[in-house]
Amino acid sequence: MKPRMEIRYEPTPADTAAHLRHLRDQGRPPDPPLWIVLLGLGLGLAVAARTDAPDWRDVLLFGTAALFGLSGLALALWRRCYPDTADTAPPTGVCRLVVTPAGLVRAAGPEAGFLAWPDLAALVEGPEHFHLHAVSGPLWTLPKRALPEPDGPRAFADLVRRYWQAQPGHRRRRLPDRPERPGRRVLAGFAEALRGGFRLALFRPLEGGAVRTLGGGVLAGLLALRLGVSALGDYAAALPRPRFDAYGLIDHGAGMLLFLLSGLALGGLARDTKPLLGLLGLIAAAEWLTSALYRLAYAALPGGGETAAPWIGWALFLAWFLWNFAIVFRAVGGVYRQPAPVALFLASAFALLDWGVGFQLPVQEIFYPAEDEATAAPAPRIDAEEVLYRQHRLLREATDALAPQRPGVADLYFVGFAGESDEQVFAHEVGYALDLFDRRFDTQGRSIALVNSPDTLVRWPIANRHALDAALQAVARRMDPKEDVLFLFLTSHGSKDHKLSVRFEPLPLDDLPAATLKAALDRAGIRQRIVVVSACYSGGFLDALKDDDSLILTAARRDRASFGCGVDSEFTYFGQAYFVEALAQTRSFVAAFDMARQTIERREQAEGNEPSLPQIHVGKNIAPKLRALEQRLAAPAAKPRPGNRPLKP
Repeated sequence: MKPRMEIRYEPTPADTAAHLRHLRDQGRPPDPPLWIVLLGLGLGLAVAARTDAPDWRDVLLFGTAALFGLSGLALALWRRCYPDTADTAPPTGVCRLVVTPAGLVRAAGPEAGFLAWPDLAALVEGPEHFHLHAVSGPLWTLPKRALPEPDGPRAFADLVRRYWQAQPGHRRRRLPDRPERPGRRVLAGFAEALRGGFRLALFRPLEGGAVRTLGGGVLAGLLALRLGVSALGDYAAALPRPRFDAYGLIDHGAGMLLFLLSGLALGGLARDTKPLLGLLGLIAAAEWLTSALYRLAYAALPGGGETAAPWIGWALFLAWFLWNFAIVFRAVGGVYRQPAPVALFLASAFALLDWGVGFQLPVQEIFYPAEDEATAAPAPRIDAEEVLYRQHRLLREATDALAPQRPGVADLYFVGFAGESDEQVFAHEVGYALDLFDRRFDTQGRSIALVNSPDTLVRWPIANRHALDAALQAVARRMDPKEDVLFLFLTSHGSKDHKLSVRFEPLPLDDLPAATLKAALDRAGIRQRIVVVSACYSGGFLDALKDDDSLILTAARRDRASFGCGVDSEFTYFGQAYFVEALAQTRSFVAAFDMARQTIERREQAEGNEPSLPQIHVGKNIAPKLRALEQRLAAPAAKPRPGNRPLKP
């Protein structure tokens, strides 16, 4: 039977004084260095002075930096005013300390504590006391008078050292006779966590010392290392002209916070939070290795992963995900000593919170490639006042140039609307569609474009709600509402609340909601209309606009994004498939939509994108009008009746 020792004693005021004195001398955590506090305050002030109009991320960064600095000052002041309140005094009353093969058990009245051997950091022997230091910080003080003389103290120390050395992670090591300094303790724990994390990642058995409770400083260092890996990867990807983005730190910080909250939830489900720091430390250390290898593998793909086949990137991501899940599964099973079904449940809960929620967060790199100023086109200078005063003339010229309706001919009128100026793909689509309709759909003289682009400021009116309303009113005055049809094409970014982005810096423009567009069409009195909305979540416009007299086409379902926008794009996926390819083969707007939808589905599937699911609504009253219009456009050039109907007042 293994030796077991039981000790009973009652602490005296002298024991309490010796305990606190030893704790202050060796075990008390240091105050935060002054330079760290000043760095936090300086960072907050720098962010506050960086911009005249800070957004919410600037305010968040300033607030957290200021809170960090001020809390550090408050902590240092509190410890100087109340030096003993942060220390753990020994218990009072009769105490019972039992040395067992599993660890030390101490009971004092109704309170009891347990110190496992892997968590014992040092056994310090003084003239009259033993001081037992734990890895996580608590200190136990045992008076020597409680041990029978003459061999009691030696027998106690030998038994403690023998049990400590019997642990798998402590073989061929000597129990320290003094606690490590905080810095060395953190470094030792950091190295131990890295060693344990690598063993996890490489599917090697965990050593006993690797699952001990690590301090918060070790976990902070591991998270900082993971942040460094991400920063280094972003820096390499942004070469040769990397530029730092402070917002990337905020986004990565949100990911770290989610990691900690996921670990806290795991500890709550396991009903044991004591080994939580060690568990998170092992996972963070292993993820450092997997993230570094994942980035290296992705960078080794042709074109840095940008030109490789989509399935290769997805396969690489799936391998990374399964590898990390296996790490969490093994860490949970090893630290909590749980059977496989329980470990699988806990690992799944962690993955759901940390990765399932984390992948929904916006991705912001810490470094991004800066544009080459020598070759970059200079940003056009826009005089907002001049642009605004020019709009009345441009809009009047565009609407006055609209040709009137031809009696006996089902005329088609075209209105294009490009709402976003930051990406020229929208202006290019409207320009292409206008030219296409003038050539193939007989809208020459009956087309108008509203475009937000610095390249068309002197050619076309800008796109906003008032200009669109005026254009629709002008078209309505030329049309025969029973005979003619409007083709309205709108392209821009879209939002989940079903608004089209209307943006042209520095002009203060308002977005275009679906309800506002419907009101403008109804106000103009244009009943027979074809409305094409190319934007993310544009299916919400179909819900608002559909009726028996309308054909409504949208690039995506109301809850789906569409693809193809960007500063380097010439057409969106929908614009390319519908206007460039489908309408070049047929004059049927419905048939062209079916062709475009199939093209988009194939392209999205090949690239691994979530299907955008373009939508269509064909009103029962407009269907025969569309067939008649298609037949007229497909026939040889028609001869209109002489004379023009006067303009409506």
